[in-house]
Amino acid sequence: MNKTVRTLTLVASLTFAAINTQAAFIGFTEERISPSNPTQETAAVEALFPGEDLEFLVKWDDDGSSIDELGSNFSAADAALVTLTNRDEDILDITWDLSSIGAEVWGIVVKAGRDSNIYTVEELDRMSFGSASSIVGPDNKEISHFSLIGKTGLPTGGSSVPDAQGTMALLALGLVAVATASRRVKLAEETRL
Repeated sequence: MNKTVRTLTLVASLTFAAINTQAAFIGFTEERISPSNPTQETAAVEALFPGEDLEFLVKWDDDGSSIDELGSNFSAADAALVTLTNRDEDILDITWDLSSIGAEVWGIVVKAGRDSNIYTVEELDRMSFGSASSIVGPDNKEISHFSLIGKTGLPTGGSSVPDAQGTMALLALGLVAVATASRRVKLAEETRL
């Protein structure tokens, strides 16, 4: 019984650690883009994903209260699927669910002063829906605008990549089943002797 408890504890610990690592899906690259416009911002994000054809989606003003510019394949109704919370003049939280319109976020460009910070979505299953907290401008300066760079025209309904948490839960259940079966076989053998 003691070995089974240890096995279950180990499986639970590994599963928990794997699920928690999924929360860190936003990468950060500080880029110097001056002057910043949608074409330059898109090119800078594309450079981080060689071979991908990305497009400018939308650009908001400093506090996210109004749209400054829309991409050619992205409407104001699409932009409404993005929730923006400006916690301060220089800290931003973003949540999006673009799976219903077949769009993905690959990069978030935050402009402050003469420089921009680029945040990239690094988990494939988070591109259609996800969130980013505590997005800041370069050197923690006041944000002048921020843009989303990504893709449109994709199949709707979310990513075809399986959900990582569900996969880890199934893996954990499988390991528990193997441990239980192994224990029962061992007990059956000991009983026969």
